[in-house]
Formats: sequence, structure tokens, C-alpha cells
Amino acid sequence: MKKVCVVCGMVLVLLLLLVELYFKVDALNCNPMELSPCHQAITSTVPPTTTCSQKFMEQKPC
Repeated sequence: MKKVCVVCGMVLVLLLLLVELYFKVDALNCNPMELSPCHQAITSTVPPTTTCSQKFMEQKPC
């Protein structure tokens, strides 16, 4: 029974580490220059283009 608890604990720690690594990898892919199609929408009253919306959604986790 004690070995089962130890194994479960180790699996839990491993899962937590993998989740943390996943979010760090996403953070490494963040690039503010990808939002350049949104420049007009940000600096004026022009509505955002489809490309801007797509790029914004890609960068949303950042």
C-alpha cells in the first residue's frame, strides 16, 4: 500500500512538471511582432482585419 502511494505521488509530480513545461514552451513562442497586422486597429478607429484577429488569437496565451 505504501509503494502505491509513493508511485501515485511521483506520477502527480511528473504531471505537474509536464504541465509547467507545456506553458513555458507556449511562452517561448510569443512574438509581439506577430501583431503587426493589428497596428491600424490599435492606433486608429479602423476595425481589426481578419488577419489581425487570427494573429491576436494565436498570441492570446501570451
